Amino acid sequence: SRWSFRKLGLPIPKVLNEFYPKPDFIVVPPNYAFDRKIFFGTRYDGVYMSAGDDQKWSAIWEHQPVSDLVISPAFSSDATLFATVRGKGIYKTTNGGLKWRAINNGLAQEFVNLKLAENVRPTLDLTMQDIKLSVSSHYKVDEVVFAGSAGGLYKTEDGGASWHRLEVLRSGEPAFIIAIASSPDYEKDPTRRYPVLYLQ
Repeated sequence: SRWSFRKLGLPIPKVLNEFYPKPDFIVVPPNYAFDRKIFFGTRYDGVYMSAGDDQKWSAIWEHQPVSDLVISPAFSSDATLFATVRGKGIYKTTNGGLKWRAINNGLAQEFVNLKLAENVRPTLDLTMQDIKLSVSSHYKVDEVVFAGSAGGLYKTEDGGASWHRLEVLRSGEPAFIIAIASSPDYEKDPTRRYPVLYLQ
């Protein structure tokens, strides 16, 4: 097979001379063979969608600094995506990206008793972090999503209505998480109580 370039409608990055990386995120629905949709999260310009064989992109959520974008395994029936936005936290759409709402209940902790320097206390407000997400392979039934950042690891079992922090380190301090993934067989995994997660 051959590759072809399909940039029509995608934004040109506003900042081209910065030295730090500007990650983008592509998610493809499980039923792509039928609806031909692709979603594209951008670091500076929000979320774009392409539908159909012409592969033209259109903005569905503009001017958002997206730091991660994930999709429900049951997208064909629930039309659900999750996105994280730096400085704003986690957002969810249940209509394929037409409308997004914040789902940050339980994520914010103003301070912790960790001393980095004299009279300095770091914030654990996950809404101010680059948050990474992982959706359960059985999300349609269990509604489980994991969220990880410099502020630790969180889990929701109600599709984002509420979150609670998981202990990762024996010290009880929040783990610094830069990547996260859950088992592809999360429903039947024998470590169901302590899900298989890969953290960097």
